[in-house]
Amino acid sequence: MGEMNESSMGKWESICTPKEDGGLGVKRLDAFNLSLMGKWCWRMMVDKEELWYRVLKARYGEEGGRLREGDSHSSAWWRSLCGYVKGLVRELVGGLIVIFGG
Repeated sequence: MGEMNESSMGKWESICTPKEDGGLGVKRLDAFNLSLMGKWCWRMMVDKEELWYRVLKARYGEEGGRLREGDSHSSAWWRSLCGYVKGLVRELVGGLIVIFGG
């Protein structure tokens, strides 16, 4: 999908408007994908005993309590998730990990 001009962006906004507000109710996939990536990052911090985490740990390894990034032979999902994580800044505040978008 190439660059969108102002006219097509306006049309896309109306397509993504909820049906009850006169739009088509199509989800904004960029926002939906971002929220799913955030959910996976959160799960990687708190669900370290789950099977899916152990599978990723066996595949990519763990270093300093974090899963390793992998390389060009990693899955597209893993490369995308690692790219997302690179854009985050983590800060420990009062025992809680706070994530800010970068």
